[in-house]
Amino acid sequence: MEPIYIKTLADLHAIIGYKEPKHPLISVLNFAESNFTTDLIEVELLSPFYIILLYNKIIHSSFSYGRKNIDLKEGTLVVLRPDQIVQVYEIFTQEEVEVWGIIFHPDLIRSSLIYEQVIQYNFLAYNLNEALEISEQEEKIIRTILDNILEEYSQIDDYSTTIWVNQIILLFTYIQRFYDRQFMDKKLEYSNNIIRFEKILKACLKASILEKKGIPTVEQLAKEMNLSRNYLGNLLKKETGKSTLEHIHYQIINKAKTLLVNSNDSVAEIAFQLGFEYAQYFSRLFKKKVGVTPSEYRKLV
Repeated sequence: MEPIYIKTLADLHAIIGYKEPKHPLISVLNFAESNFTTDLIEVELLSPFYIILLYNKIIHSSFSYGRKNIDLKEGTLVVLRPDQIVQVYEIFTQEEVEVWGIIFHPDLIRSSLIYEQVIQYNFLAYNLNEALEISEQEEKIIRTILDNILEEYSQIDDYSTTIWVNQIILLFTYIQRFYDRQFMDKKLEYSNNIIRFEKILKACLKASILEKKGIPTVEQLAKEMNLSRNYLGNLLKKETGKSTLEHIHYQIINKAKTLLVNSNDSVAEIAFQLGFEYAQYFSRLFKKKVGVTPSEYRKLV
């Protein structure tokens, strides 16, 4: 069955059994007041909206996002970006859930100066299994912003859009700050992820793999780690100071140096062994990273 595409905010409200929205581009929802039906179970939904969900209390919630099955818990903040598939597996009752959400269309912020700033936030490309676990104090901050948006929602006038946009950028700034805190708090877990990443990268850089499949991409490594490319990149940057691509290049250059010193193969042959389709790409990268061409490096050592 094809996913159901939800075109308007009114359609979204109708599907989840919520009262009519007061504005076509933004809404604040208390999901305890929604009326989900079992007809939604396992139905794939698509929407053009940003959806930020704050799980204050929940006995159990299971759904998928981007075709990944996820179980959520209280004290979790989730950001869903437009045009990602969401699929609900269980329907909860009003007694089981306290979830607040802000839903807005990109058009709400598109005409403002902050649009480009907002869409650059890395967490917008995170997977749902990389959701933010927030503290009680952080939850209070998020709730205050949601309350400000909700209060403005009850008295819409010519200033409302400007106020909403400012609150959204404030919300996103705090979310980025809280993610940075989470990276620090989970340092041991992330260190283990770094070790795992290095093992995966080295396995992908074995000669037989390189010649057959070429140099691994950031996307391929992120998939192997079961992480989004942005989350993996941020994790590596925080822990090592290098991006995912820089890690790939570092290992490739090290292998290149060894081959240049210990073999009589031509630069073109070495480039092929390292997974490059064209020798000039290899030479260009080598000179950029080392400061000399492969041939010059071979003469120097």
